[in-house]
Amino acid sequence: MPELWRILVPLLIAHLLTDFVLQTRTMVTAKSSRNYGSVWLYIHAGIAGALAYLLTAMWSLHYIFWVTAITHLVIDGWKNARANPERTSIFLLDQLFHLLVIAGLCVWILGWDSVTAMAEALPVREISMVILGVLILMNPAGFVIEKLTWRWSQAVGSGDLPGAGHWIGVLERIMIFAFVLLNQYVAIGFLFAAKSILRFGSVSQKRQVTEYVLVGTLLSFTIAIVIGILVSLAL
Repeated sequence: MPELWRILVPLLIAHLLTDFVLQTRTMVTAKSSRNYGSVWLYIHAGIAGALAYLLTAMWSLHYIFWVTAITHLVIDGWKNARANPERTSIFLLDQLFHLLVIAGLCVWILGWDSVTAMAEALPVREISMVILGVLILMNPAGFVIEKLTWRWSQAVGSGDLPGAGHWIGVLERIMIFAFVLLNQYVAIGFLFAAKSILRFGSVSQKRQVTEYVLVGTLLSFTIAIVIGILVSLAL
């Protein structure tokens, strides 16, 4: 297990530095416009390979450089060839492919035994319960809140950004869920106060909108706290 982390962490750091720290807007624009005709694409791939090789410090394994550089070149070329490479789905697929390469390198270097050892060491039951809690707090909880507040939403209407309220609710419930699991109930109070200032300040002249937002917020917080407590008891 220590060997796995000694390889995995440097490879992840190398990827994050390459894609999010050392990559400039000039490089992104040049790669998107010219793709394989841009020298920046090859420089970017070379940086990815060099960092992976240097940070792992496994000097005899030269293929770490070549595998990382070549796959980075191919994956980024695929992304830039899409009609809209800036789309969120394309970005997520791009990052997923890079992570799969990193996972593949770990298995290649250490063998399948490392994967088996990691799987056996994982607290599968606890992880499953946390995932279940997060999934419940996403769309199912939002659906329940939407149904419970339906008659009020019809009365106040909506001037918000499309889908913004949904994602605010999802993120706040996941944060509260994490706070409950970490036994940080004070942080929930700070989150509620912060949301109150941001949301109620903009609708202070509209009592019915304020009441609707307050009901939705309290429902969202209550559901998240209850799910968090139930999962905590099950762990």
